Amino acid sequence: MPLSSSITAVSRLAPPDIDRMFDLHRRYYDNLDRRRFLLDLGEKQWVILLRNAPDEIAGFSTVQTFRTEIDGSPHAILFSGDTVVAQRHRQHSTLAGSFCHFMVRMLDIHRGVPCHWLLLSKGYRTYRFLPLYFKIFYPTFRTSTPSQYQRLMDGICRTKFGDYYNASTGILQFGGNRDYLNADVCAADMMRSADRHVRFYLERNPGFRRGDELVCLADISYGNFGRHIFRALERTRVSWNE
Repeated sequence: MPLSSSITAVSRLAPPDIDRMFDLHRRYYDNLDRRRFLLDLGEKQWVILLRNAPDEIAGFSTVQTFRTEIDGSPHAILFSGDTVVAQRHRQHSTLAGSFCHFMVRMLDIHRGVPCHWLLLSKGYRTYRFLPLYFKIFYPTFRTSTPSQYQRLMDGICRTKFGDYYNASTGILQFGGNRDYLNADVCAADMMRSADRHVRFYLERNPGFRRGDELVCLADISYGNFGRHIFRALERTRVSWNE
C-alpha cells in the first residue's frame, strides 16, 4: 500500500499524532525522553508525516529552516531533526520525495541566496541518503571538506549546540545523554560495512552507538541534485498543512 505524505506546520499537529510520532521513535531508539522530544519538536517549524492509514504514522521527519551569515554572506539552511521510518516501509522513497518537494519550495523562497541541507547523522542510513541524492556533499571519503563549507558547519553548530560540538572531528557528542539507535538496529547497520560510504561513516563516527552525530552538509541546488531526486519528485505527492 503506498504511503501518503503531508508537510505539516508543527503548530497544526494534532496531539494524537505527536503521541504516534513518539511511539514510533522509541521503537528504534533507546534513552528517548519525552520532555526532550517535545522540546526538540517545538524548535522546528515543520514535520513531514508519512501515513499508511489515517490513524497510523509510518514515518516522520522534523524540519527547521533559518538564515545565517558566514563571511559576510547570507545562507539559507534546511535543518532536519528527528527522522524515523518504520522498518517495513523503508523500501518506499516517499520520505525522500517529500524532502525533495521541500527543497524545491525552499529554492523558490530563497532565490539568490545559497541554500544548504544541514544533516545530523546518528546512523549510516541517514548518511547514505547523501550519495544517493546529491552529487557533492561533505564530509566524504572522496575528498577533504573545503574550508568555506567547514566554516559554515562550524559556525552553525557552535551557535546551535555549543560545547556539544567538536569542531576537530565534526561530531556532536552528548555523552550518552541523548537518544541513540537501539542495539538491534546497530547490529543490522554493521552488516552494511562493506559499502564504502558506510565504512567512511563508521570510521568518522565510531561513537554513533551512544548517540554521537556526524555533521553533514550538501548544497541545495538543481545542479547538485542527483537523478534520484527528480525520480522521487515525480513519484511523490505531498499535501501542505500550513
